[in-house]
Amino acid sequence: MIQISVPAGEDVPYALDGTSIYVRQESDTNLAMRDEIRALVQRSLGSDAPPCDPDVEAAHESQPGAVTSPKTGVQILDTEERKGTMYHTVRDLRNGNVVRNVTRSSARKLWQYAITQHESSPVQKDQVQWTPGNEGLGLWKSSRRAGKVRYDLVQRMPDGQLQVYYGVTEDGIDGPWRAFLKE
Repeated sequence: MIQISVPAGEDVPYALDGTSIYVRQESDTNLAMRDEIRALVQRSLGSDAPPCDPDVEAAHESQPGAVTSPKTGVQILDTEERKGTMYHTVRDLRNGNVVRNVTRSSARKLWQYAITQHESSPVQKDQVQWTPGNEGLGLWKSSRRAGKVRYDLVQRMPDGQLQVYYGVTEDGIDGPWRAFLKE
C-alpha cells in the first residue's frame, strides 16, 4: 500500500524528483513527468486533464488546411528561464501529450536531445533545406541514432514563426514531409 500526501494547491498533484511512477508509451517505459501523473489521475477520475497552458497550446495548433506536424519526435512549445535554469514545455508528437517544466537534467533521451539542440544550436533559417514550392516545410538536420535515421524538421507558420520537430523517424513522416526521406 502506498500513501501519498499532497499539500493543497491549485495545480495538484505535485511530483518532485525521486518519484517512482512510470508511464509506458509504445515500447518505452520512463519515469512519469509531473503532467503525465496529473493526466493519469484525471483519467482515473473519468475526466480529461485540462490543457497545460491554453495560450501555449493555442499558439501551436494547426491552421485549417495546413500541413500537420509529424507523428513521431518532440516539439518544444515554450521556454522560460528561472533562477538560471531553462524550463521547457515539450509536446510528444506520438501522442500529443504536453509536459511542462522539463529541464535538461529531467528530460528523457529524445527530449534531452531536443532541449540541447534548442538551447545550444537553435535553427538558423539559412541552414534549413526548404521544400520547393511554398509549403514552408524544411529539413534542418538528419543523423543516424539508435539504428534509425532521425530528422529535425522545420515548419514555417503563416505568421513567420518556425516550429521545429526534433528526432522524427520515418514512421512519423507522411504527406509532403516525405520529400525529406533518405533512400
